[in-house]
Amino acid sequence: LGNVEVKSLDPITINVSDCFECKSLPPIGKPACAFDSGILKAVFSAHFQDELVVNETKCYAMGDNHCSFTIKSKEW
Repeated sequence: LGNVEVKSLDPITINVSDCFECKSLPPIGKPACAFDSGILKAVFSAHFQDELVVNETKCYAMGDNHCSFTIKSKEW
């Protein structure tokens, strides 16, 4: 994933810098880290024994300087 930092617990928000997968991608205007999103969804869904939703809100491919993921319950 890269360097992972938990920014918030409510909702769970994780920032990833130096993402090997997308840090060199050109800006395409949309999130590009489906692999990372899938890993986070699997890990947190297994941990909380509930299917969670992962949204990538920032991405190198959107011109940001890091990737950011919000993880929350489907009911949110």
